[in-house]
Amino acid sequence: MKKFFYIIAFLLLPQMTFALGDKPYNSKYDPARDPFADFSAAQADASAANKLILVEFGGDWCIWCHRLDQFLFQQAEVTKELEDVFVVVRVNFSDENNNEKFIKQFSKITGYPHFIITDAKGKEIGVKNTGKLEEGKSYSVKKFNEFIAHWKDKK
Repeated sequence: MKKFFYIIAFLLLPQMTFALGDKPYNSKYDPARDPFADFSAAQADASAANKLILVEFGGDWCIWCHRLDQFLFQQAEVTKELEDVFVVVRVNFSDENNNEKFIKQFSKITGYPHFIITDAKGKEIGVKNTGKLEEGKSYSVKKFNEFIAHWKDKK
């Protein structure tokens, strides 16, 4: 029975969306959401909390987006550090809604998931191709911690 539970959990985990925070704008990739309104709300939250904004572009079709969710779910300490530095906004990119108007205000996206870092006012201050954070078929705790530490001093 225990083995059955682990198999089910392993199969369902990639289908689950891991929320980074408790706001609607960071709970999942939602093609129906307005990224301009979400980004504005994130700016207010980042300003109030003295944090940077991490805009995460991706979609439910993206295997590496699911792997990122799984990694953050399994690495609670990395997630805590990430949330101490950033307000995270997830922006959907899919055939259903590519959010082209919102995306074109930022640097070119080179793959998914993709991070754009802004200050609390919304000014782009950095870009991160998440492929640089990968390790095997997941993400590297060490590389993620280095990424977070780099931005921690800039908030």
